[in-house]
Amino acid sequence: MNENYIVINGKKTELTEEQLKQLGIEPEKKRKNPFDRVPADEIYFAAAVETAQVFCEQGDFNDDKLFASVNYFNDEAFANQVALHQLLYRKLLKFAYDNECEDTAEWDGDAIHYVILYDSTRGIFVVDGYFTLKATDVYFSTKEAAERAIKEVVEPFMEEHPDFVW
Repeated sequence: MNENYIVINGKKTELTEEQLKQLGIEPEKKRKNPFDRVPADEIYFAAAVETAQVFCEQGDFNDDKLFASVNYFNDEAFANQVALHQLLYRKLLKFAYDNECEDTAEWDGDAIHYVILYDSTRGIFVVDGYFTLKATDVYFSTKEAAERAIKEVVEPFMEEHPDFVW
């Protein structure tokens, strides 16, 4: 039963979306889960190298494998963002190794680990250092290396992919 109803003379009656609109009430939009499997013969998407790849649900091994490996999306824009995030991660990781500035210090509470963050209030990229807090990000051995990565990897990536959402 939906939660939008009216009670008249003690009788409860559900309201349709049209009736809600007539009353000036916008029904609450439920967020669609982009990981839900689609029905047979409908298309879905998987994150590829830098964009989403299109597939048709056939209930076969490939569909099952993509679904099980969490690379199965019913929303193309969402799949594109996942692909871009993975691409940027790999580019930053490659930069760190190519420039011998990958973070190899122990996470012992004494060593500092540098990471690139986006400051949404100022619209800029910043470098911050952590001693104990760790996320699934690329960490750099020095602040200067992370700042170089912003200039040489992040900023060109953002220009090349203006639809990317940090």
